[in-house]
Amino acid sequence: EVTASDVCDGDVAVDFYEESEGTCPQVITRTWAASDACGNTAVMTQTITVIDETAPVVLEGPADMTVECDMIPAAGEVVAEDNCTDALDLEITFSESMTDGCPYTLTRTWTVTDACGNSTDYTQEITVIDTTAPVITDGPVDMTVECSEVPAPGEVTATDNCDEEVNINFTETEIEGNCAGTYTLVRTWTATDDCGNSDTWTQTISVVDTTAPVLVGVPENVTVSCDMIPEAPEVYAVDNCNEDTELMVTFIENIVGEGCNYLVMRFWIVHDLCDNTTTASQVINVVDNEAPVFLTLVEDFQVGCSDIVPEPAEVEVMDNCSDNVSVTFEETTDGAGCDYTITRTWTADDGCGNVSVLTQTIVVSDCIFGCTDDNACNYSPDATCDDFSCDFTSCLTAGCYADFNEDGSRGSVDLLILLGEWNCEGDPEQCPCDLNGDQQVGTEDMLGLLGVFGTDCE
Repeated sequence: EVTASDVCDGDVAVDFYEESEGTCPQVITRTWAASDACGNTAVMTQTITVIDETAPVVLEGPADMTVECDMIPAAGEVVAEDNCTDALDLEITFSESMTDGCPYTLTRTWTVTDACGNSTDYTQEITVIDTTAPVITDGPVDMTVECSEVPAPGEVTATDNCDEEVNINFTETEIEGNCAGTYTLVRTWTATDDCGNSDTWTQTISVVDTTAPVLVGVPENVTVSCDMIPEAPEVYAVDNCNEDTELMVTFIENIVGEGCNYLVMRFWIVHDLCDNTTTASQVINVVDNEAPVFLTLVEDFQVGCSDIVPEPAEVEVMDNCSDNVSVTFEETTDGAGCDYTITRTWTADDGCGNVSVLTQTIVVSDCIFGCTDDNACNYSPDATCDDFSCDFTSCLTAGCYADFNEDGSRGSVDLLILLGEWNCEGDPEQCPCDLNGDQQVGTEDMLGLLGVFGTDCE
């Protein structure tokens, strides 16, 4: 309140004016003016400078705490007041920072600023811990497998309450079994989070060997002639667990029966290193179905009535199975006087029901028998009676007749060559032993060979 006095006026009116400029600081100018009745004026001025150097005060804010990493609360709010600025007009800013490591500290800071830039910081420290281990899911199960079917390590996944990506370490340990190829495989997956909490998944695989080896090269059952029994082949074994180990194969052979027909029983036995066993067999049915072969040539011939008939020949016989072939001889005469025929028959029996017969015909007559056709290879100019023996093909055979190996003689090698072509059918290029030209190697060709057997080529 301002009063004024005047020498003339007893009552002088005073007018008041106030102006404000700026905020921080705020300058208030107050003016009082007094005027008398004659217009004389007196002025009085007051300047008030208003300052704010007091920071706001935080009344309430979130407290410090310790929490698990998956339980961090949302940022709270602070309540503040200021001596000059209305609480609604205070500016509040928020910032957040964290340290490294485990555990780590999460620092939340609220800054409250009044209209004059005075500020106060409020800090909350949250200690973040991780005591929960990761969890492995969907890992492979324990199993028992054959040694040849051990699976590759499977994949496992792990989840963690704090880490999005969990480090997974894999180890494998092999424990030796009771025989080669068997063992226990222990596979371990360990999931570890950033704070060292870990979870372990273990798979145990029992590797066994219950599969027997496989024998390779075992022949099929066969039926063969007694002189064609095959040699026992080399049979070997392969195993699913011991591929690099050569397994010993035991061979056993037994003869069942005797005589003309019998069985050769062959067995192969193999054990792997876990005593799994495989046995294989071959049955050879040995038969004798080939007749003996006469090696001695006896020719039909003619003698005159006054000639001496020679004694029967001593014949030799060969058999593919038996060394004791029985040979019986029989001689018959047909006719009388000076015109008769002597038939000599040798019968070879190998004792197994296979029989060969060799026949010789001796004609006693005044006729001179032979081939009377001068176009035949065996034409006989002295013959007076034709014996129907004319041969029109043998002389066409290249080289020496019946000398198949071309060694200059007709002997056992030529006989074996002919027997090797027995029942051959075709032209002379396919069947070189076809002596009579009937395009088949058979009895007549053998008789032709036996007719010159043991003689040298001319």
